[in-house]
Amino acid sequence: MEIVTSWMQQGIEQGIEQGIEQGIEQGIEQGIEQGRQAGKLSLLLRLANNLLGSLTAEVEQQMYELSEPQLDLLTDQIITLTTLDALASWLNDKERAAGFTGARQRVLSLLRRHLTRVTPAQKQQLSALTADQLQALEPVVPAFRASQDFEDWLSQNCDRTPSQHNA
Repeated sequence: MEIVTSWMQQGIEQGIEQGIEQGIEQGIEQGIEQGRQAGKLSLLLRLANNLLGSLTAEVEQQMYELSEPQLDLLTDQIITLTTLDALASWLNDKERAAGFTGARQRVLSLLRRHLTRVTPAQKQQLSALTADQLQALEPVVPAFRASQDFEDWLSQNCDRTPSQHNA
């Protein structure tokens, strides 16, 4: 009976140890994610204040409510917004502010991470991909080192006709 008890105790201790390790890892990942989002928000608030003047409390609050993908999209758009009213209007349009969602947003984030910059043409090409194409693209993006890698993937995996190039 002691062997079973000792074995059970050892299993319980091992389970607790693994649970603690997983909890710590998840906590660290969440902290990094929140820190990255806070940094993006801080920079965007400074940019908006410098470009458009003092922000209203309502506009600031709306900016605090943006998700990381929405912060990325607003960062791309901020220089085109020439007035505080234009920014407020942009923020009120939640569908536009949402931009890419789901798999499309994950792939866009990966492309930004690995290519540094994603051009408007590349974003347009990404928006035209099917769910199956996105699923095939997502795992290979980390191997991309230049925009040409993305272009090559599109050439090999997408049936792009001349009319699609003109869109």
